[in-house]
Amino acid sequence: MALGTIKRDDEHRPGIDFKRRKPSINGLFSLVFWIVAVVIFVMAGMISSRAEGYGDEKIGFMGMASVIFCILGEVLAASGFKEREVSYLFAYIGLGLNSAMLVYLLYLFMYGLF
Repeated sequence: MALGTIKRDDEHRPGIDFKRRKPSINGLFSLVFWIVAVVIFVMAGMISSRAEGYGDEKIGFMGMASVIFCILGEVLAASGFKEREVSYLFAYIGLGLNSAMLVYLLYLFMYGLF
């Protein structure tokens, strides 16, 4: 090796390859659950706007379904961190998006109570 050249990471640790890790399956499913929660929330908003704000129990059920999907998405993302030899990128993204959506939905429920 010539003077002044920098070794790559795979030369330092020949048995470890950081570039070809598979994504976390539970992290991917947490993103899918977030997408489902967003779609349900948007559908509930469309139904409520067509009813001019006088929605029935369907909208409340859809809101609770969104909350449940967000909680399940957070659980899946957290379990994605326990997987070995995978990339945790989707688990981080899923956990962040599901948490943000859950906080927003809980804010809306609290705002509706008062």
